[in-house]
Amino acid sequence: MKRKFRLILPIAMTCFVLSGCDFFNKISGNTNNKDYGEYYKGYDMSLKGDKLARELQKLSFDKHTKWITYGQITSYYVKTSDHNSSDAIADGSEKYELFYTGGTKSTYEKTENREHVWPCANSSALWSHDQNGSDDVHYVDDRYYVGGGSDLYHVRPCNGNVNTARGNAKFVDFSDEEFASLRSGCIKYGDNFGSMKVILSGADTTGSVPEYAEKCEVDDNMKGDVARIVAYIWMHYTERGVTPDVSVKSGGRTYRYKDMTGQLSLKNILGYEDINRCKAVLKEWNDMDAPSDVEKLRNDTVQKIQGNRNPFVDHPDLLDQML
Repeated sequence: MKRKFRLILPIAMTCFVLSGCDFFNKISGNTNNKDYGEYYKGYDMSLKGDKLARELQKLSFDKHTKWITYGQITSYYVKTSDHNSSDAIADGSEKYELFYTGGTKSTYEKTENREHVWPCANSSALWSHDQNGSDDVHYVDDRYYVGGGSDLYHVRPCNGNVNTARGNAKFVDFSDEEFASLRSGCIKYGDNFGSMKVILSGADTTGSVPEYAEKCEVDDNMKGDVARIVAYIWMHYTERGVTPDVSVKSGGRTYRYKDMTGQLSLKNILGYEDINRCKAVLKEWNDMDAPSDVEKLRNDTVQKIQGNRNPFVDHPDLLDQML
């Protein structure tokens, strides 16, 4: 189980206007002693709400210099010659961690899937259409746009059975009173794939694996990871007047960035009818499960590939400030 810790930050709001100082390095609990102040220099981190979301999105697009395709994702799940695996465990060995369940692998196998933490079917079509504009339910490589559907901060290696079991289920906390009627029908899934469990409701358990869950709760030790990924995707890819004009050549094909023609809603990924409750749950999960060494290592490594960082891993309090 990953070791988590939470930092108490009695820092005045005025400190959020960054200069060349090592502010973010000091507050992020970064174990590598790196100075991330330069990454955030020139961007106003004192903003709140949607203004902060726009500022973070601008930062993310400015720094996101390499766009990869869906087919390229798995090549980053194991160690390459010049950096640690983008999903390496904290000691930097040549292993990567399965999302949700915490099991480790040293090679990408057919039993693993590329799991969209924010499912394509719930993305308001921001990464679920082919190049002709029609629905592509199979998401084959030559019909994939680069963008949210192939972002290394978003698409994580996951056991295929666990991925199938979760399906497009929205995240909830079954301890909430509104889901009391579902508790008796919940199953815990993942015993064979790692130390952490995925709790599902509404799944068909008559076959060899459960399918088509309606609601999903991740292990307490994974809730913060999910919250920070969801906040990153909502910040980076929902339409706020920023659409990059980029293309990526790979395998003889040209991939275009998917134009952001819709709005991502947090109600598409969290199973609560009240948007304020959706935000509150993300804040609760972010607070209860602080960034681990694994998340920090991924932030450093994915930056080497894509150029940008997940700011909510560097400074979790930005999530509360934005939402």
